[in-house]
Amino acid sequence: MKKLTLIIALFFLMNGYAGTLSLLECYKKAENHHPLQKEITARQQIEKLNRGNLNAGWLPAVHLNAGFNYMSDVAEFGHVFSSTPLSLAGISLPDMPKDQYKATIDIRQTVFDGGAICAGKKLERASMETDLQSIQTEIYSIRDQINQLYFSILVQDQNNKLIFLLRDEVQQRRASLLSALQNGIVLPGDVDILDAELLKLDQQIIELDLNRKKAVASLEIILGEKIGSRTLCLPAIEIPGDSTISRHELELFTTQSIRLEMNKKTINAARVPKLFLYASYGYSSPPGNDFFNDQFDTYYTFGAGLSWNIFDWNITGRAKKSLGEQQNRIEARRDAFNRKMTMALKNQSGEIEKLEQLIHTDEKLISLRHDITMAAASRLDNGVISSTDYLSELNAEHRVRISAELHKIRLIMAKVVFLTLSGKIDEQLAGTVK
Repeated sequence: MKKLTLIIALFFLMNGYAGTLSLLECYKKAENHHPLQKEITARQQIEKLNRGNLNAGWLPAVHLNAGFNYMSDVAEFGHVFSSTPLSLAGISLPDMPKDQYKATIDIRQTVFDGGAICAGKKLERASMETDLQSIQTEIYSIRDQINQLYFSILVQDQNNKLIFLLRDEVQQRRASLLSALQNGIVLPGDVDILDAELLKLDQQIIELDLNRKKAVASLEIILGEKIGSRTLCLPAIEIPGDSTISRHELELFTTQSIRLEMNKKTINAARVPKLFLYASYGYSSPPGNDFFNDQFDTYYTFGAGLSWNIFDWNITGRAKKSLGEQQNRIEARRDAFNRKMTMALKNQSGEIEKLEQLIHTDEKLISLRHDITMAAASRLDNGVISSTDYLSELNAEHRVRISAELHKIRLIMAKVVFLTLSGKIDEQLAGTVK
């Protein structure tokens, strides 16, 4: 039993991917295989790292400083106090040293930053959302190419079926003519004409097969895997009554506007007073402000500070106004996009209506053409018409059948394109295949 199970599993593995492949599966596989998926992960990691840097703004800043300083002029206390009672008493004051050496560890702790760090994190979040929406927009655009390839393969498959049916019909008619030829009812040339038609049909089958292989190869590159022997499914699509547009582009416009708004808050935070504490521990000569000590020694200082840019020559005002104008540009692009999509959906609705009307008359046309073909076949068997006349009627019926099947597939594709334009294709495709 285990061996049988293993053999069956190997059979399906070797024959590769038996079963069906839906349009929704193609979308998902293409999205997962898209090179920009790596960029999504990288952008999320960038946001995490940048937020960590912003959070570090609340941690103490520690700096190690060292320096040497030489001053040509210093206070000469002996000269200054030469005529004072201190000098008369024999007391002399040393001059300040001209060279200074020091090494310090300085610590600065932000107490109040005016909301700059919080605003920075919100801006970074908004920037990431904008970038992710931009990536999703680009990934979504691959669906147009998938639609073309997917339905191209379906059309070729359907044409291939119809050509095989036509070939069977010609083959059967050839067999009838051979019998009629033996009875002297038809001429040998009539059989030759059917033989030539069979060769022509074989060429069409080869051409369709090669075209299908090219389309399948292109689709496999997009999906990132082999299709194998899987059959493509014609989806069952219904156009919803809701005509709203749900595209990634609209979300992108929204996130772009939010990012600019967060930029404004960051600019506002830069103008708010900043409060900080500081401390310094050093080793120098002279130590600290003890200018009369020319020996190396340690010292420390600590305190608090306030930083406030009270006047910036209206730089902030102009920057915020510039951001407001950028938001106006985004709204203009949103309106232009909505107008473009509305026109595209209107045109696609017209295409759907046209195809529905054509399909309504296809069955009647096929029935009439089939009757004409059968009558021509009867006349051919009786030697009334030539094989050329018969093939003319048979091919006319074949063209009508191909056109009818093409109308059905084009109608589904038109609905898919409509829903792809509106951004609602996923919810319609989920669980709807036939």
